[in-house]
Amino acid sequence: MITSTVLRSGPSQLVEYLPEADVDALSETLVAFANSDGGTALLGVDENGRPNGRVFPDEAEVALRAAEARCRPSVQVRWEQVEMTGAAVVAVHVARSTELHSLGDGRVLVRMGAENRPLGGEAIRQLAATKSSGDFEGEAVPGATAPIWTKRSSPSLSRSGKSGSASG
Repeated sequence: MITSTVLRSGPSQLVEYLPEADVDALSETLVAFANSDGGTALLGVDENGRPNGRVFPDEAEVALRAAEARCRPSVQVRWEQVEMTGAAVVAVHVARSTELHSLGDGRVLVRMGAENRPLGGEAIRQLAATKSSGDFEGEAVPGATAPIWTKRSSPSLSRSGKSGSASG
């Protein structure tokens, strides 16, 4: 959910402002978020966190599909439209990925603070090594629910050490 606090706090490790539905900037941000801790790109928000009214949902969807097509492998996203002070803002949510993502041109980016930064050689190998091991304990399993543990009584042991009732 987009809050006024998110808009006031400015771009960060987890938030990017994109005033336009720019395919290049959006694809770079998708890859950087997926390779890092995830995050949310806000389309139609200026550098001061104000909705600018220049991004429309149809335009944002076309740009998002084009940006996704530039990512290798594709980045899983979820997006929503929010009306803020009379202007449409499109929030594109990207989860942290267990895969290493790159752009079609081979660049690998990560999110560092409020910037998308390209990685080279050894840094890519290190990132790939951490991605391949995966953080499966921290990843949600679709459709899974928390187990309900019930206390089960164990059979009592007789004096002879055999299972069964105490009387027998």
